[in-house]
Order: sequence, then structure tokens, then C-alpha cells
Amino acid sequence: TLLRSVITSCLFEIVSSVLMFAAAVVLMILLDPLLFSITVTAVLGGAGGVLALGSLIRRRSRQVQEAVGAMSAAVERGLSG
Repeated sequence: TLLRSVITSCLFEIVSSVLMFAAAVVLMILLDPLLFSITVTAVLGGAGGVLALGSLIRRRSRQVQEAVGAMSAAVERGLSG
């Protein structure tokens, strides 16, 4: 029963959050459509930039980790042999 109450509580919070977000979007559109358009464009542009930079950083980080691993292996071979 504890699990059921936790799931019910979380589900209620998710539904209420989605409804509040939808209401806020509708009110923003009704109050000032131009400002809403600018806001959505800025948020989407920022999210796109974060996704693009995130994948670039992830690739570069993997390359650096592989290079450090290769260097560590070479140093270990040099010191042991």
C-alpha cells in the first residue's frame, strides 16, 4: 500500500504540473503572442545549442579518455619492461 500511495502521489504531481504548464502557455499566448514567440524561439535555440555542444563535448571527452588510456598503457609498458 505504501508503493501505491507513492505512485498515486507522484502521478498526481505530474498531472497537476502538466496542467499548470499548459495553462501558463495558454495565458502567455493570450497576453502577448509576440513575447511568447520570442520566448519559445529563445528556449528552443538554447536547447539546440546545449544539445549540440553536449554531443561535441561528449565526443571530445571520449577521445581524451582514450588518449589518456593509451598514454597510461605506454608508460606502464615502459616502466615494467
